[in-house]
Amino acid sequence: NLAVDESGRSNWDDLGAEADTTESVDETPDDSGEVAADGQELALNIGNISVTDARVSIVDRQAGTSTIVSDLTFETGQIAAGSDFDINAGFALAMEPDGTSGTLSLSGNIALSDDMAVVDISGLNISGELAGMTPQPSDFNFESRAINIDTNNERISLGELDLSVVGISMAMNVEPFNYAGDPQPSMQLRVNEFSLIDLMERLGQEAPETADPNALQRISFNGKAAVMESAVALTDLELKLDDTTMSGELSLPREENGAMRFDLNVDSINADAYMAPVDPDAVEEETAETGDVEIPVELLRSFNASGSFRIGEAWFAGIPFTNMELGLNADSGDVRLHPISAEMFEGRYRGDVRIDARGDEPMLSVNENIEDVKLGALVKTLYDVDNITGGIEGSFVLNSRGADSSTLVRNLNGNMSFVLADGEWQGTDIWYQLRRARAGLRQQPAPEPRLPARTEFSEVSVSGQVINGVLQSNDLLAELPFMRLNGRGQANMVEGTVNYRLDARVADTPELRGELTPEEVSDFTKVVVPIKISGPLASPSINVDLEGLAKQELKKEADKLKDRLIDRLLRDRNKDKDTEGARP
Repeated sequence: NLAVDESGRSNWDDLGAEADTTESVDETPDDSGEVAADGQELALNIGNISVTDARVSIVDRQAGTSTIVSDLTFETGQIAAGSDFDINAGFALAMEPDGTSGTLSLSGNIALSDDMAVVDISGLNISGELAGMTPQPSDFNFESRAINIDTNNERISLGELDLSVVGISMAMNVEPFNYAGDPQPSMQLRVNEFSLIDLMERLGQEAPETADPNALQRISFNGKAAVMESAVALTDLELKLDDTTMSGELSLPREENGAMRFDLNVDSINADAYMAPVDPDAVEEETAETGDVEIPVELLRSFNASGSFRIGEAWFAGIPFTNMELGLNADSGDVRLHPISAEMFEGRYRGDVRIDARGDEPMLSVNENIEDVKLGALVKTLYDVDNITGGIEGSFVLNSRGADSSTLVRNLNGNMSFVLADGEWQGTDIWYQLRRARAGLRQQPAPEPRLPARTEFSEVSVSGQVINGVLQSNDLLAELPFMRLNGRGQANMVEGTVNYRLDARVADTPELRGELTPEEVSDFTKVVVPIKISGPLASPSINVDLEGLAKQELKKEADKLKDRLIDRLLRDRNKDKDTEGARP
C-alpha cells in the first residue's frame, strides 16, 4: 500500500534515507568490487522471481488519483549481472477518477550488462482490454522492438514502438534522450488512417451530422514530433482529412495559457462538407431565432493561436476560392483574420476581419475589397438567382456588435461602395417598361416586347453609409444605352429588401432614333422619367413610376397651355396698340 498525502509526502520516503551508524565498518573490497556492510562482497544473482495473486495500491491524495493493480502474476528467469532473462506478467488495472480499468498481460526479455548499468529490453509486449475510456472494453496493444537504458548517463533509447488503442494504431521511432529532469524526446510519428465518426461512437460521444455523409471518415498523420520545454513541435507533418492534405509545421503548447503556432499548406478543402446538413423542407419553416448563428464566445476566449494557411482550393458557403492566404492571430477572445486574400469568380478578394469577444458583447469589424469579380456567378452562388451578368468591384468597411448573426446585421454600421460594369439585368427590359408606360399615357397600343427581356448597362455605381443594417445612398448612378439614371434610396439588409427611386434622362442620339419612333424620341428626350426599384435584394422589380410620369405630362401640357395663353395675350395686346396708333 503506497500513499501520498495532501502535502506530497509519501510513505516510502524513508526507504532511501541513509542509516545513522557510529561503528566503523571494514569496507575492504575483494576481487568483485562489491562491498557489504560487514566488509563482505555483494553479487546480484537471483535464481528467479515468482509472484502470484499480489495487489499494489497507490493513493495520491495530493493529485486526487488512485491506482490499483490486482491479481498480479509475475515470473522471471535468472537475474544476474551479465545475464538475460524472460519476464511474464498478468494483472488487473483500476484507475480513478477517470475510471479506466482492464486486464493486461506483459512479456519480454531483459539483458543486464556486467556492471548492471545498462539494461536492454527486447520483444516487450503489453496487451489486453481496457474499459472506462470507452463504454465497451477496447483492445490495447503496445509493442517495443528494443529498449536500451543507460543508468550511468541517465539516457534511454526507445527505438521503434507500436501502439493500438480505441481503434487507432500508431507507430513511433523515438530518438535517444536523457530521462532525468524534464525529458524532451523527439520521434517520427505515424498515425494510421482511422474514422473520427467511429472513434466518437467508441468513446460514447454523439458524432456530428455533416452535409457530406462521408466526411470525417478518413484521417491519418505522419510527421516528426519533438517535446520541448514549453511546447510540442510537429515538423515535416502531413495530415490527411478525407480528400484534403495539409503539410507544414505545427506547435502545440504544453503550458496552460500557451499559444498554438502553425504554418500550413492545404491542397484543397470543402468546408461546406463539414457543416450541418440543410433540410430543404425545414428551411421555409425555420424561424429567425433558430436560423441564427451564435458567436462561440467561450471557445474564442479559450483559443490562443497564430499562424498562416495557404490553400490551393477552398469552398466556403458555396463560394469557391483559389490561391487563398489566411493569417490568424487569436489571443483570449481577440481574434483577427489578416491578411486574407484569395481569387474568386475570376476576380480577387482581400480582407481584414476582427472579432473581439473579450467584453460582455462580441464586436465585429471588417475591411473588405473585391476586384473584377464575375457578378453573375456571385449572385447565383449567394441567392440562387441567375439573372445578372457583368463585373463588380466593391469596398466594405463595417462594424457591429452582438451575440448572433441577426443581431450583428441589425447593428451593422459603416460605409459601402461598389461598381458594376459591362453587364445586363436579365428578365427586365427598362426600355420596354418606358415605352409601355408612354403608350398607356397616350392611350396607344403597347409595343411588342423584346425577348428575352434584358437591360444592358455599361456601369452602375453606388456608395453610402450603413446605419443599423440599412444602406442609405444618395449617389446611385447607372449608364445604359441612350440613358443615364441618377437616384437615391435604401438597401435594408435586416429585411433583405431594396427601395430606390431613379430619374432617367434619355439622350437624343442617332442610335436611339434607330430604336424608337420619332414620337417616342421626342417624348422621352423632353422629360425626366421616374423609375422605382423595389422588392427583395436578390430579385427586385424595376418599374416606371406612372404617377410621376403622368404628373410630368400634365405639367408639360399645362406649360404648353400657359405658353399659348401668354402668346395669345401678347398678340391681343400688340393688336390693341396697333389699333390705337392708327386713330387720328
